[in-house]
Amino acid sequence: MTIRKLPTFEYSYGLYTPNDNPLSQSIALSSSLGSGADVLKTSHKAQIEVARKLKKRLSPALTSIGDGQPLPYLGVLLATALASRGILPACLKGNHLGTLVEDLSERAWGHEEVRLDQSNFANTLMDLLLDVRFKPGEIKAIEEAVLDVIKDDRLKSACQSALFVSWGYQVFMDSSRSPNTLRSPEDETSLAAATQMFTPEWVCDFLVDESWGSDCPSHTIIDPACGSGHILASALNRFANLKQDDRFDRLKHFLSHGLYGLDIDRQILKIAGLAIYLKCRDIAGIGELPLPHLYHFAQEKPQSADLMKGSLWLAVQSKPPTLKLQSAWSNRATSFGELPEQFSAVTTNPPYLSRRHMPAHLRSFLKENYPAAQNDLYAAFLQLGTKLTAENGNMSFICQQSFLSIQRYSQLRDELWQEHELKSVVILGPGSFALRGGEKINNAIVSWRKTTEATDNRANKVKCWRILTSLEKGEAESRGLAHLQPTKVNESEAFFLRNVLSNAPLTFFCPSAVRRIFSTYPAMESAGTGIVLTNGLFTCSNRKFVRKHNEISAKDQHRYVPYDKGGGYKWYHTTPYVVLWDGNGQLIRDYRRQRGQSTSLPGEQFYFQRGLTYSYIGTRGFKARLLSPNCVFDIASSALFSSRLDLLFLLGFLNSSLCRFMLGILNPTINFQIGDLRRLPFKEPSEDLRQAVSVLAEKAVELAERADRLNPQSPQFNKSDLQNMLNCPSQKLQPERLHENILAYLSDLNSAEHKIQREIDERFFDMYELSRSAKSVVLDDPWVSRSNQPMIRLPSKEVFQRELLKWC
Repeated sequence: MTIRKLPTFEYSYGLYTPNDNPLSQSIALSSSLGSGADVLKTSHKAQIEVARKLKKRLSPALTSIGDGQPLPYLGVLLATALASRGILPACLKGNHLGTLVEDLSERAWGHEEVRLDQSNFANTLMDLLLDVRFKPGEIKAIEEAVLDVIKDDRLKSACQSALFVSWGYQVFMDSSRSPNTLRSPEDETSLAAATQMFTPEWVCDFLVDESWGSDCPSHTIIDPACGSGHILASALNRFANLKQDDRFDRLKHFLSHGLYGLDIDRQILKIAGLAIYLKCRDIAGIGELPLPHLYHFAQEKPQSADLMKGSLWLAVQSKPPTLKLQSAWSNRATSFGELPEQFSAVTTNPPYLSRRHMPAHLRSFLKENYPAAQNDLYAAFLQLGTKLTAENGNMSFICQQSFLSIQRYSQLRDELWQEHELKSVVILGPGSFALRGGEKINNAIVSWRKTTEATDNRANKVKCWRILTSLEKGEAESRGLAHLQPTKVNESEAFFLRNVLSNAPLTFFCPSAVRRIFSTYPAMESAGTGIVLTNGLFTCSNRKFVRKHNEISAKDQHRYVPYDKGGGYKWYHTTPYVVLWDGNGQLIRDYRRQRGQSTSLPGEQFYFQRGLTYSYIGTRGFKARLLSPNCVFDIASSALFSSRLDLLFLLGFLNSSLCRFMLGILNPTINFQIGDLRRLPFKEPSEDLRQAVSVLAEKAVELAERADRLNPQSPQFNKSDLQNMLNCPSQKLQPERLHENILAYLSDLNSAEHKIQREIDERFFDMYELSRSAKSVVLDDPWVSRSNQPMIRLPSKEVFQRELLKWC
């Protein structure tokens, strides 16, 4: 293997032609950045897949990687990334990583020579991994593992991403993180571990584009929670490719004067430095560059309570006198005054930590300095962004989707709107972060421009995207989110509910006909409707007081009553739960009192009455149903009662597509708050409409009851009904045929219910006078279609054989 030495003062594009560039044959060019940009576009999921496979392959064989320390593992990933480029930082030559780079460069990528990077830029940014060593024989095992994993060309190209090492770091940390790490962090190290969530490149590119604004030499951008530097790497692309003829000089200027990143975790900053190094070499090759402005927070006598607050100190006048900024690569302290006070662009994927998981000192700090944002750490970073953004500058943040709608952030939304013009909103939904799954990771991107223009004088259009499905996310990643067609709404339309409701959400996909409904009709729970919505019982310990009905012996059954506690069923469902109710719930009252709760039980005056309920958490959308007969209802099954209106009519209204659409406007999350139902606009029905909807709802309830009797978990389960439906008594059928029979029967129930749903929808569309185009918007809404899934989930063959076949 030949080592080619390059003078550090020469620019790479003066040393080799594009055909000589080892990256030119393997790195796809980004069309959005110009034909000269060597920018690798590779799926972050592919990078994660490689990192996982390498970790799995290496951990059993390499004791240095299997002992819980990330640096040897990261060294392997860095060596792989460097080898793909045919670059060897001089500080690594002669050590184990250098040997690995040279061998992999030739064996995996076929480079006949490795270019030696002797720059101070390279030697400093490699600091984190300089001391990585492997035991005798391990280097050979590493090489074989890498070669085996990257046989797939898709995975091989993933190793060439500048972000490959940082994705590997998150893979490593996630696999070694205990559940307790994510709860109540007590110092800056555990806070970083609990809140780090790395950002896919396609999201970073959009954040940078939206925050960039106009192109000018004095452009400055900061990520106040930069983590592993993904957003900063996208910013380097954006700045360096504005003009193609002086890209290296532009990089030097931008690193010196325009790019800033802050974090509380020094180690993650050094990983960000690796990403910046690789990105700069991809853009302009080898040459001397200034070190990036990456700072963590330090004190002479470290106080975790101060260090945990990190960048949030930037907007606080009175800072601890000993608190300083410190470069990721030196111990030299930098005063806060050496940072620019404001920036033309502020963008971040902030840390997420709810108030209930914060240590007391952090809660007090936010209450005093970020009062409108004290409920979550990410909201405080949003408010910080308003302080750091210069006049006419832009800020673009990832946040929880609920920020746009829930009442606790209404003051912060109003404060933002007074001083900022809303530019764009992207609803990402769940699944945008490969290593953070589940319905609760429900994100949005919000971008603003700082302005002194009064809200009444603005006429700007807000660009809006919904990127909810895996197909849509794949298209956004491959094409770039900004290349997808947005919906455009007037800013005043997004904020229209402020004039109708207190603590109103922002709305971006609401037709004018539905806006008219909100402004015309009173709230559902208001004087004259006779409708009451109430929370249910909070026992303080369901484990102590609640059981399944079939767990109670015959002699104890008189001590328990039915207990409705959620479940996400539609129209009708008999609860399988019972609650201990000795002495009118006296044991529960006593237990509540011991834990500081009232002995008066929430919603008690409505226990055992006929009413409606819904599940507090609905991952499959909003569904209402009748309360189980003669039951107590749980806080997870808040309930509705009416002394004047037919409950079946109200059940039809709550399950209508229009009602679900309006609920999605008020709160498009999986957590249905009782306050959202109370604020639903409600029009008094005519007598004919009331009767028609009640009849339809009653038919739907009958269908759901028939399904309930076939459920072995239900107290209403009827073995004879199941056997008769399956033709068990009359013929000896094979399990496959029995499964076909039940699928056919349940599918018929679903079809009949779907027909009823359509009829109810049309009744309410006519009642509220919606046009054909408005109906289409409602029915095509992702939130509505999610709620309008089949009433009954059809059992798989495995579920049928496990739970139903034994009853035949």
